[in-house]
Order: sequence, then C-alpha cells, then structure tokens
Amino acid sequence: MNQSDLKKVWGGVFDNLAIMALYKLLSKGTIKEIKSVIKEGKESQVLFGEPNIAIKVYAIKASNFKQMQPYIIDDARFRGIKKNKKSIIFAWCKKEFRNLEKARKKGVSCPKPIAFLNNVLVMEFLGKDGVPYPRLKDSKVPKDKKLFNEIIKNIKKLYKAGLVHADLSEYNILVGDKVYIIDMSQSVLTSHPNANMFLERDVHNVCKYFSKYFTVDYVKILEKIKF
Repeated sequence: MNQSDLKKVWGGVFDNLAIMALYKLLSKGTIKEIKSVIKEGKESQVLFGEPNIAIKVYAIKASNFKQMQPYIIDDARFRGIKKNKKSIIFAWCKKEFRNLEKARKKGVSCPKPIAFLNNVLVMEFLGKDGVPYPRLKDSKVPKDKKLFNEIIKNIKKLYKAGLVHADLSEYNILVGDKVYIIDMSQSVLTSHPNANMFLERDVHNVCKYFSKYFTVDYVKILEKIKF
C-alpha cells in the first residue's frame, strides 16, 4: 500500500502526520498489513495488524492535551518539551512506549512495545485471531481472590519498576491467558510529585471493583504494594 492509497483508506480518520507515520512503518516492515479497527475512541484509535500487532494512533486535534500536561510536564524524562498540542501528543506516544518498555523489564504483564513514530505506537496484540482479550469489566472469568491477587502482584511489580499506572481500573485490565495491564501513556515515575496520590487511586479503583465479590482490605493491600 502506497501513501496515496493509505490516505484514501484512512484519510477521513487520521491526520496527515499519522498517515505519514503509518506509511513509514509499513515501508520499514514494522507493520506488514493493517487489517481492522479494534477500538475507536475520541482521543485514540487502536488497529489490528500483521504480524499480530496492535497499532495505537493518538488523535492530535481531538486529544485533551491540557489534561495530559500534568502527567508530562512533571515527568523528569520529558523536561523541556514544547507545550503545544503536537509536541505533547508526540511525547504522550513516546511516554507509553517507554513506560511499557520499563514495565516489561521488571516482569509486569503488559503489551510488548515494538516501535513508535510521531503519534503512532506499535505494540504486541493481546488476543486471538484479531479479537482482543476482554476487559476485566467484561470478562466472564470468576472475579475471585486468585484473579485479584494476580492484579495486585502486577501493580506491585510496576511500582518496583519505578512506575505508577495513574489510571488503573476494570476498564484497562485485560483477562486472557493471564491478566494484562494496558493503557500506560499517563503512567508516571514514582518520583513524580503526585505518584502517591495516583497509586492510592489505582488501588482504590481495583479494590472497589472486587469488593462487590468479597471483602477487601484497601489499607493492607496498599501497604503490601508499597512495602
């Protein structure tokens, strides 16, 4: 597929920068084929492609970059970036790649990052035959203590990796052959001034969800993760 064909197919969905990035990634062979849409959102779209990859495209125009700024500006890794929308979105994409890379090194169950360019992130696809694993919210597996403990172990591993997810809930945990933590663009270093508040919110969200099925001691769980 050449750049002109790519624009004809996706020009009504993605901006020119995304089209150019997709074309370059296709030309390099990082993406061999774009097959279908996995998830459509206001601020990003996720595509399924070959070889068994998920392609996340961040929308520059639609994204609420002011809401993203606190997660970027106070991150020591991104000091000095320009505060315009394009720069923030490019940094947001790079940030998710780096966060996934950092988390994977410490054994966190999350997608393997493959490449990023401008506002396009390529990562491992989590699912079977082009169908993604269900979110925790939609999964039919028993919501028991075993599943809960597996999630808590991953939050702890993430914390030991020096990261806090900062937006964790039943909406961005996938359940397949095992539990997977996804959507880590807003994740912050533990040195971030609001890291502790974000961690408490993450743990509260997970505990609140599972408290519908059994008794959960939020304070003990938080202590277990931090110490």
